[in-house]
Order: sequence, then C-alpha cells, then structure tokens
Amino acid sequence: MLMSIVVGDINNDGILDIAISDFGSGKGNIGVLYGLDNGTFLVSKIYSTGINTDPSSIVICDIDNDGRLDFIVSNSNKNNIGIMLRDKSEPLGKQTMFSTGNDSTPYSVVVSHFNDDDHLDIAVANSKTNNIGIFLGYGNGSFAKQETFSTDLYSSPTFIAVEDFNNDKQMDIVVAKSNTSNICIFFGNGNGSFIISQSYSTGLGSKPSAIAVADLNKDNKTDIVVTDSGINNVLVFFGSDNGTFKELHPYSLDYGSHPISVAIGDFNNDTWLDIVVADYGTKLSTMTDQSSLSANLKQFLTEEQIEIERQRRQADWERVRSATDPIEAPGEVFDSRSLYEKLKVQHDTKKKEYEDMWAAKNSIRGLDEDETDFLTRLDHAKIEKQRELKRMEQEEIEELKISFYFFLTKKKLFFLNSIKYKAQKELETISTNTRPISTKQHITPPVVNKQKQLLSGIVKRKSSTNESLKRPLEDDNEEDDQQQIKLEPPARLPRLLIPGGRLPGIGPAEGFTDSSDSSESSDEDGLSRYSNNAGIQSSIAQRKKLVKQLQDIAAASTGGGE
Repeated sequence: MLMSIVVGDINNDGILDIAISDFGSGKGNIGVLYGLDNGTFLVSKIYSTGINTDPSSIVICDIDNDGRLDFIVSNSNKNNIGIMLRDKSEPLGKQTMFSTGNDSTPYSVVVSHFNDDDHLDIAVANSKTNNIGIFLGYGNGSFAKQETFSTDLYSSPTFIAVEDFNNDKQMDIVVAKSNTSNICIFFGNGNGSFIISQSYSTGLGSKPSAIAVADLNKDNKTDIVVTDSGINNVLVFFGSDNGTFKELHPYSLDYGSHPISVAIGDFNNDTWLDIVVADYGTKLSTMTDQSSLSANLKQFLTEEQIEIERQRRQADWERVRSATDPIEAPGEVFDSRSLYEKLKVQHDTKKKEYEDMWAAKNSIRGLDEDETDFLTRLDHAKIEKQRELKRMEQEEIEELKISFYFFLTKKKLFFLNSIKYKAQKELETISTNTRPISTKQHITPPVVNKQKQLLSGIVKRKSSTNESLKRPLEDDNEEDDQQQIKLEPPARLPRLLIPGGRLPGIGPAEGFTDSSDSSESSDEDGLSRYSNNAGIQSSIAQRKKLVKQLQDIAAASTGGGE
C-alpha cells in the first residue's frame, strides 16, 4: 500500500523525482521514479529497508551537508528510523538505523533545526509509546540518542509537523493525536527541549491523520490544516502572533473518503496557496484551491475525462446557442478571489446571521405599568369567567339531580299504584268467582223465653227430622266446594244444650243471651264472619260442622222426649 510520497531532485539533474514507500506488504521497499524533462518518469527503482520494516514516512534532505539529498525513513514495524545517505557510486547507500524504543512504532518523521547549531535534527512521532522523539544531529549523518516528550497517555500520535508558531525564532512542533482526537503544540526552547503549550480539539471521533502548515490568508501568521480520517473532513486553524489558534473552519469531504494525507501549494498560479488531500476510502486524490475551499473539494481528472466533459459542455451549448453567440462553448466562470477573501465573506455572512438572531432575541423589552395592569385585569376577567361557568355548571347539575329525584319518585308511585291496581283486580276476580253470603238475608230470630218455643223449629218427628237434616248433606256433596252454602239461622238454642255456652269448633256462644239486643248483635257478628271473602273455605267447613252438631242435638232431644 502506498503510504508516503515525496518530491525532490534526488539525482541533481534539475528534474523533479518522486519517492514512495511500500507499507504493509512486508517487503519494506522504497521506490524512486526518476523524472524526465518531458514530464514522464522512468520505471520505479527499488531500494530495500529490510523485510517487514513497513516504512510509513519518508523525508528527503541533505543530512551530511555534501550537497546531495539523503533519505530518512521511519520503519514502524522495527521501532527505528533509517538513514540512507546518497554517495557517488550508488544513488542511495546502505541504511543506518537509530532506535526509537521498544514497541514505539514510529509513524511520522520530520527534520528541522532544534538547537541552533546549523545541523539538521530529527523529530519522530512514536504512536504506541505516546511521545515524540528528538534526535539531535552532528552534521555528518549521525545523531545523538533519542530524547522523548510525552503527548499524554493513550494519545497515539500519528503525525508531526514543525514551524515557528509564536514568532520567537525557535522551531515548534505540532502533533496530531489520533486516539484523543486533538492536536497539541510543543514550543521549542532553542536547545533541543520543548514544553507543551495547548491542545485543540478536532471533533469527537475525528482521528486526525495528517497535518500541513502554511500562511493561507497572507496575514504573516502560520495556519494549520488537519485531515480528519474518522469524520471525513478538513480543518483549517488560523493562527495568531502568540502561537494560539482561534478560528476553526471545517470543510467536508465525500462520505467514506477517509483522508490520510494533505499538502499545500499554489497549483493554479494565482499566488494563493491551495490544498491537496489524499483520500484512502475513495482511492482518489482530491484537490482544492482558494477559489473552491468554501465549497466541495475538486478531484484530479485525466485528459480523457477532461475531453469528455468538454464535448458534453459543447453539446449543451449547441442546443441553446444563437446565431450571434460564439461557436465554442464558454468555459466555467473562474472566481479570482483569494482563499482569504472567500473565507472572509463566509465569516462575515455567518457573523451577520448570528448578530441578526441575537438582535431579534434582544429586541424583547419588559412590560410597562399600563401593560401589566391590562394583563392583570385580563387575568382577573378570565378567572371570573371560569368561576361563572363553574357556577352555572353546578346549578345545572343540581337541577338535573332534582329532576331525576322527581322522576324516580313518580316512577315509584306509578309502580306502587300499578301493584295496588293489580291486587284490587285479583280481589275482584276472586269475589266474582266465589258467591259470598249476602247479609241482606239475615233474619233476626224472635226472642222466646220458653223452651218449647225455642225448640219448636228444630224438634220434630223423627222421620221428618232425619229427612230434613239429611237433605243439606246430600246437597253439599253434590255442589262444588267453591260455592257458598245458604243457611238459614236457627232459632235461639238454650244454653243448657251447649256445654260451657260454646259450640264446638266455632268459638264461644256469647251471642246467645236472653236479651234481644245481645242476641241480634251475636247473630249479626256470626253472619258477618261467614261473609268474609278471605275465609270462605274455612267458613264452609265450620258450617258443615255446625250442621252436624245441630243434627246431633236434634237427635238427642228427640230421643229424650220419647
């Protein structure tokens, strides 16, 4: 996998060459494409750094001050950096290695002057030991032992860049920390030592992968460009005089692009610096300049793609072209504004929107006394209206309760009257089906004091008496039990014939007295008892018993007389 690419005149022929590193294949090769004067390149020449070294970063510079460019390579899988000096016989000599520490995994390397001795020094980002290592050079291709400076626990520094950020004439270092999603600045002291200054967040889960530094807006202050592989965007930090960074401008890339490398240069010769981004996810190199940084990034196109696009644009032009228009389709309108000017316009627009938003919010003033009184009266009116509605509802509920009570009472009375009416109808039906004894046939027996006269209507001859007594019994057997028996009241019986003055089965015989008034009331009470509709059945039985007793008395009287 192509991991790092650098450009320089490696063989001093005045033509730029390209060097690339092979990462992840296990071969540990570095390829050099020597350029020709016609813009083409020779077949890549391979230089080995060792098996399974995984070279992750390359720097081209003159380390030994002999006027020839040398190579510095970070061998991430072997925990060292390799120096390949260029000599007279071979383009690159044998590799000399300097350890970066056990399990350090050096991922990015840069060169600069850190101790003011005019000899190039090396800084390397050790991703697994969470520090940066400084190798001070002696000017002859050799270096002192590494000195490390921590980048915080679990920070995993993956990229490093150098520049004088605070204008103190000493080189400083900026480090991209992938695991903590931020960058930090190390200010140099001029003696090869550094102090950490401040960290700046690049966004949650952003995983910053590469850094480039330059003065993008021509304000004589160094700015920082960071690629975020985790969230697919490019960040621009605009610097200030004291080494701090205030304004942050993010620019989105295509979804899944995963940018892993960035470079800065003037690609369209408009004197404004442009930005180039290498995307790992889309496997396309994308570029943007100051005219399109505020929009989407542009992609590099081949000549064939450019020709196809030109033909398409010409065909569209032919469909709408008039006789006075030129034959050739006009090109795209070029915006000659600088990156700073475009960013300034964008910033001013955002600032105006922000100020307008807060102006609308701040336009809300407090209420004066009249408005407060009006709102208070309005609230009281609403409360009174609610109370009135509640009172009316309560009255309606009370009226409904009263109406319902009267309805239930009326229904109850109707029910009771209907029951009473049914009971009366049933009584009338019973009275109609059963013939009651009429009280109009009541005959008051004459009051006779003599025994003979008393027994004159009862005691007769034996033959005639038996026949007269048997006839009612036979009639009773023939008639229905539900019919009433018409019985004429007998003459007054002497008290001596009734033991204890009581007829068996019909109660005391108080009615049989010597006085006519008592006799008459007694007879009337007896007849009224027989005429009671509720005791019809029992009255029939009592009368039968009375007839039987009278027959027995008559029989006894007849026998005694004879």
